Amino acid sequence: MSELYWRVNRRDVALSFGLILALLLAFFLNPETIPAGNGFGYDGVMYARMVAEIDQMISSGQLSTYYSQRILPSLLVRMGLQSLGLPLDSFRVIWGFRALNVGLLLLSLPLWFAIAQRLKVSRAGYWLGIAGLFLAFPNAKQLFYYPVLTDTFAFAIGLALLWSYLAGRPALIALFSIVGAFAWQLAGLIGLLLVVSSLLRIDPESKPKAGLVRRPSGYATGLVFLGVACAAALVALLYPADADIGPATVEATTPPETLKLVLTNLPILALAVIFLARICVLSWSGVWRPMLTRKRVVHVALLVVAMLFVPKVVLGVISNDSIPPPGISGYGDTLEALLYLRVREGLFLLPVIAHSVYYGPIFILFVILWRKVAETAIELGPGFAVAISLFVVLSVFSESRFSFMLWPFAVAAVVKAFSASHVTRLMTGLVVITAVAYSKAWYRINQGEWQPPDHLALDQWPKSAYFSHLGPWMSVEHYTAQCLVVGTLFFLFAVALRNASGEKVEGYRVGLVAAMRSRFKARRW
Repeated sequence: MSELYWRVNRRDVALSFGLILALLLAFFLNPETIPAGNGFGYDGVMYARMVAEIDQMISSGQLSTYYSQRILPSLLVRMGLQSLGLPLDSFRVIWGFRALNVGLLLLSLPLWFAIAQRLKVSRAGYWLGIAGLFLAFPNAKQLFYYPVLTDTFAFAIGLALLWSYLAGRPALIALFSIVGAFAWQLAGLIGLLLVVSSLLRIDPESKPKAGLVRRPSGYATGLVFLGVACAAALVALLYPADADIGPATVEATTPPETLKLVLTNLPILALAVIFLARICVLSWSGVWRPMLTRKRVVHVALLVVAMLFVPKVVLGVISNDSIPPPGISGYGDTLEALLYLRVREGLFLLPVIAHSVYYGPIFILFVILWRKVAETAIELGPGFAVAISLFVVLSVFSESRFSFMLWPFAVAAVVKAFSASHVTRLMTGLVVITAVAYSKAWYRINQGEWQPPDHLALDQWPKSAYFSHLGPWMSVEHYTAQCLVVGTLFFLFAVALRNASGEKVEGYRVGLVAAMRSRFKARRW
């Protein structure tokens, strides 16, 4: 079986590399760059400046702690251009980031192959992972269209952390975490949790007791969703939304407006709490056992010290901590954003729609198979369960980029849970084809001239052609259309999973229609 498994996936890996080359070909046949910031985008303006002026910025104290934690991709582009003797102008900086993104994407393919080997997934599972990881909008389209970002680097670090965890290499986890700390702020926290979790092991004689929370959690999900939906609909009818309110900077000036904004995002908060509660209950069922040998505790302690102090020392040398960070900072701002900032008033369950558009059909499967995903996370170990829990928490934000580093963990959990459902080739093909459609590699975004200033009218055409993929700036029209498409896919995938085999999937009897027909025929006879 192992030989067959390896032989099949060698061919699939070659086809996977061909897929990346096809994405490159699609870009060269339809080249385009985001017009904002003269091709650098929004955050990319600072990253491009770091490429050209990083030494002056450090010496003069102009580099904030926030951007010093994203310095590594800019440094790599700078070193690459200088080693080739090329000037650090705008054109070459943009193409330098594109080359870095493509290189990281190609390096990520063998990482996913190694992860698939560790997970022991089928050939269909391998391709589902390819669809979820490499056909997602940020990797299939955005890294070419908006290249001056650190997102692709964070994605590659996330894959490396996942492989290191599955391989049982805490030292490599610490190494990738330290490297990632200079490209993505969450890398240090994720790596720290994964290393500390290595003090626990899975008890092979124990299994998650899903029955403890299956029915209560299912009832709670339905009741909470129904109650909040009715309350939100009632308030929306009593207090109609103001059409002139901006998409990303909603201000609640009256209690009814505050209530509408809170109710808009409350369902996803409730669903996240229920998911986390399920993981907690399963973890308390005796699946994990401590592994506190003196050698292992000392090893983990040394790694934790290195992970905490190496980035702190380097950041203290190169950055100026008196410069305030942009965007959300602190627990108060985070809670405020979770409740009603960065969401559109009245756009119910916007984070679910936004993540489905951004990540593609694998996120839809993540929601449909949430019970099996939770059980799979527990079976893959405490570190994996913590990573999935953190992904769920960050998914409450409608801006999908916040959880991008953890997306490989979510894909691995879905692939493992999906493979256990014994799905057909038709279902796998449906998911892959849908992922190709959602990748937008075939879609031309720049269909009109962007009017200045760059940061206004993001939900209006032609800027909305790009920002329709980003939750906080999604227009009402795009939300409505994409909500219908996502809802249809939810229904199709749920029906396909029910009829995949004669087993029980997500609490429903598969083949229910066939069973009812057979009973009807028996009674008629």
